[in-house]
Amino acid sequence: MRTPIRTLRSSAPESSRFAKHTDYVRQRLVAGVPVAQIARDVARRSGEAIPYTSFWEFASKLSARRPEPIEEVRFETAPAQQAQCDWAGFGDVVEDEVAQSLTLFVMVLGYSRHTYACFTTSMDEAALQRASRCFRRLCWSSALNSL
Repeated sequence: MRTPIRTLRSSAPESSRFAKHTDYVRQRLVAGVPVAQIARDVARRSGEAIPYTSFWEFASKLSARRPEPIEEVRFETAPAQQAQCDWAGFGDVVEDEVAQSLTLFVMVLGYSRHTYACFTTSMDEAALQRASRCFRRLCWSSALNSL
């Protein structure tokens, strides 16, 4: 048997002193207006002092529930079969009296999540090949350790 879904309208307490503002508050919440701003607007419209804490509790019961986050799906592979890599900038360094960009090369193995990282001043093919050789050593040691 399915349980009935509560509607937004039924979640507002009818005995609240803010009940007469329910529709207005709900519309403003849906529009993305912060609760503090809505409280100020209600205070101006009604000419009465609005205690923020009790108004916030009232408004939080009107706001729609956020959907559950989507679960993360992990990409599974056999040992030493797949990796992800990326470059990240880390500013500039002076090497041989020449300012050069410092980058970080990171590679993560898909199966074991072992990580290889190295700083470099070059993002050319030769730097990638050097990193790749180090990565291959990491792959083999990871594959042997996972057996």
